[in-house]
Parts: sequence; C-alpha cells; structure tokens
Amino acid sequence: MKIIRKVQKQLRKLSREVASLEERVDDLNTQKSEIETQMTLPENFNDVQKSADLQSALAKINDQIIETEETWETKKYGTRRIIINKSLVKSTN
Repeated sequence: MKIIRKVQKQLRKLSREVASLEERVDDLNTQKSEIETQMTLPENFNDVQKSADLQSALAKINDQIIETEETWETKKYGTRRIIINKSLVKSTN
C-alpha cells in the first residue's frame, strides 16, 4: 500500500505541473497573438525600430513556447508512465 500512495503522490504532483505548463503555453500564445496584432498596425509596421523590437519579442515568445512544450511533453509522458506503473503494482497485489 505504501507504494501505491507514493505513486499517487507522484501522479498528483506531475498532474499539477502539467496543468501549470498548459496554462503557461496558453498565456504565451495569448502574448504571441498580441504581438502579431501589434505587428500589423500601420504605425508599427512603418517604424523600423518598433518593428524590430516586436520581431525580437516574438522570437523570444516562440522560444519560450517551444521550451515550455518540451517540458510539458516530458511531464505528460512521466504521468503516463506512473499510471502504467501504478496499474502494474495493483495487478501484482
């Protein structure tokens, strides 16, 4: 039983981390959309410096999205492994 509790605790922790990462990706995608909208405005499109700043901000957001999604995949697959292992532990008891 102690093993099952430990596995359940790990699963809850990973599930919270996955949910947090999903929220982070949503927030980053919102920021990305806002930057893309700003890039289409004539006053920003015609201002070389503002356009460059927005392009730089967009690149940073895209990098953060990639990094967060990679972390999400790692945590999500970790959650799946725990679920599989948990079911194996239950079937052997």
